Amino acid sequence: MGLYIVGHWVITERSGCVDRAAMQRGLAALLLPDIARCHEHGYARIAPAPDARAQGAGATPDHRLFQSHILADWFIHFGTGSARRRQGWAYRRMLPFAARYADFFETATRLGLRRAGPLPDSPRGFAHTMVEYAIDTHLAGQRDLSLSVGEVQRAAAGFAVPAISAMLAALGVVHDAGALPARVAAYRARVARARDVRAFAFRAGVAKFGLDDRDDSVDYVGEFLDTGLRSLRSQGLDEAIDATAAFVAARLDAPAPALTG
Repeated sequence: MGLYIVGHWVITERSGCVDRAAMQRGLAALLLPDIARCHEHGYARIAPAPDARAQGAGATPDHRLFQSHILADWFIHFGTGSARRRQGWAYRRMLPFAARYADFFETATRLGLRRAGPLPDSPRGFAHTMVEYAIDTHLAGQRDLSLSVGEVQRAAAGFAVPAISAMLAALGVVHDAGALPARVAAYRARVARARDVRAFAFRAGVAKFGLDDRDDSVDYVGEFLDTGLRSLRSQGLDEAIDATAAFVAARLDAPAPALTG
């Protein structure tokens, strides 16, 4: 995993790698690594040498959108280097979330939001994912956000398996074809049930960490992320978002993005 819906929309928009009309038409391509869970393929093809260009200039808009997603996740996870070392911003800022790993699940169990049992994932896996969802949460609260919940829901309603499969084939993406129908259905359901743009990441957290699929689980994840954001905002969060957009722009030969500062 990496950034989620709002994060990838904003990073791509700020990078300037495609125009907004192409982003609207190609939302499935932008979100494809999450829909089909094909990040590993993307990393292997696009980011083995992320300090070099990603050959974006001659690519189709769908290729550029897919590459934008992979490059943004690479930067947040691994930084600018060519080695897959966990030294990106999400890993360097995950300590407050890691410290609350056990408490998150124990409290969820006490509140009846999950069944008692072994804690899922690991402190590191949990924490860096929560940092990424927190980035989405932060961006979803921006007044100038150019993406609406209805826009994403209308697009996702058209994410049919044959169309997604055809897009994967056109982009040359290796994926688990047998798992694709269930993955597309689950993604569509999460998007359809979101009440606002912030809830996209909240619902992803509910699914990722095995909470019961209920509104109070969504609220619980949202409250947890809001608490963690207080720390991240004082640790260069906006600067990290700008740096991610600049990284994507540089690798896709896009114009330099306007910074928010």
